[in-house]
Amino acid sequence: MRTATDVTAVDSGVNALYSRLPGPALSATQFIIGTGGLAVTVAMCTLGTDPATIAVIIAVTAVFFSAGIVSIAAQQERCSSTWAIAILAADAAAIVVLRTVTVTQLPSTTVFITLPVVLMAANYSYSAIMATATTLAIWAIPLALTDAWPPTLTQLLDSLLPVGAIVLVVLATRMGAATRDRQRADNLRLTRERNLAHRLQRDDSTIHSTILSVIDSAVVFYDSGQSLVFANTNAQVFAERQLVDLNDPRFHPDAVVLDERGREPLDETEHVLLAAWDGQEMAPHVTWVGLDEEQSAYLAFSRRVRRPDGSLLGVLVVAHDVSDIVRSRQMRDDFLRIASHELRGPLTPLVGHLDLLAEESEESLSPQAKERLGIVQESVERLVDRVTELLHASDVEPTLTVAPADIADVTAKAAAGHAPKAAGRGIDIALHVPEPAVGAVDEVQLTQAIGHVIDNAIKFSPEDGIIEVECRRVPGGVEISVHDRGPGIRMAERERVFERFYRTEHAHKNAIQGLGLGLSAARAIISAHGGRIRVSGRKGAGTTVTLEVPVRI
Repeated sequence: MRTATDVTAVDSGVNALYSRLPGPALSATQFIIGTGGLAVTVAMCTLGTDPATIAVIIAVTAVFFSAGIVSIAAQQERCSSTWAIAILAADAAAIVVLRTVTVTQLPSTTVFITLPVVLMAANYSYSAIMATATTLAIWAIPLALTDAWPPTLTQLLDSLLPVGAIVLVVLATRMGAATRDRQRADNLRLTRERNLAHRLQRDDSTIHSTILSVIDSAVVFYDSGQSLVFANTNAQVFAERQLVDLNDPRFHPDAVVLDERGREPLDETEHVLLAAWDGQEMAPHVTWVGLDEEQSAYLAFSRRVRRPDGSLLGVLVVAHDVSDIVRSRQMRDDFLRIASHELRGPLTPLVGHLDLLAEESEESLSPQAKERLGIVQESVERLVDRVTELLHASDVEPTLTVAPADIADVTAKAAAGHAPKAAGRGIDIALHVPEPAVGAVDEVQLTQAIGHVIDNAIKFSPEDGIIEVECRRVPGGVEISVHDRGPGIRMAERERVFERFYRTEHAHKNAIQGLGLGLSAARAIISAHGGRIRVSGRKGAGTTVTLEVPVRI
């Protein structure tokens, strides 16, 4: 990943940095040693040394000064490893020559190697071994070439004292340099990693901002202190349609914010932006915002965002413009309502005339004609049932006419109304109504809702089966349950069965008649009463549909 690559780059950068010597220090070393060479020249002249030796010393001194000049020319601020090694090697060779010609008169010239080896130890890994070996070589080679070894052990050890001192200085320098190098490497690595982290953070921020800006939803985030942290362009539009400022989304008196049906104004506490600003959550809901000519429907909700330790980070608001979806549903509902009324009109006299025809021709028609007339009547009745389903399904928000009624009696009437259809398939409806259950309901609508559920149970029950219908009082209301012994329903289909036009896999495979509208219409009626409808059971073990109706006297 990118982090590993950058760490490798850090290591490479460290190696490159510390494989170069400080140029000014190398140049200064050469001139200092060269000055020492001049001092040796003067000293040897004072001692009456022969001209040839003096010439060698002068030549060695010239090498030192030349190396200093070369080191200046070879670098600007830092000297490359190749030049540094060449110059230090030249120093060592020159000092060997200098010590060879002065070993008997000035044996202390060994100290000339001190600065070069210290410089080497300060800037190269594993240079302590090299520096120690170089120092010993400079001490030993002249003694070997001139056969001037100290005659006694004491004198030998005495001559090694400068060498030991130089080695100790080299070791101390290397240890300090190693500590310095590690600190510099760590600092450089931390700097690179910190820069990488900042870059990744900027990249992530750019990615997130881009995603939130291009998605087709309004996204707003308020921190726990009610400060606006983020709002994309769609959020600005969402707020402008409500005439509010995202930084302070308190209710505007001229704002138009309506409920899901686009009819009733919402209370100030039901505004999702204000709720989020106050740190509150709101469940997903549809709301209409804006003036009449620019009204839009939004599916909006707010959610608290918490840190891993559970503390509140802020509140997120997401609102999606669903105007096209809502309007298309309204158009579909209008079409269903108009189509069902238009179809129902011609069917009503058709059913009546067929009934009259059947009565008047009871004795005059042949058995075959009677059978054909019966088939026509059954087909028309099925068509009437389908049209009735469409009519009920088009009323997604039924208007109730509430009055006190015995819900147990309503349940019994609904069961009795479907008994003939059940009997036609050999199905028995077992009714369990232990006691009256009086409540304020729309008797006609509730009868239809219970009837839809019973009709659905008849369709899915096996022939010669049984359907159990029960009405019982529960705390706060009444429950009506319809249980069949049909194929049951899969978990994944339990919620979808309440969608309009949804048909289960079993219904498709077995060509069970219906449009998939009954349970949807039943839920609309029960929801209008303030109740709810649920389905339970499992595949192969039958299905139970329960209608929960709150009792209001």
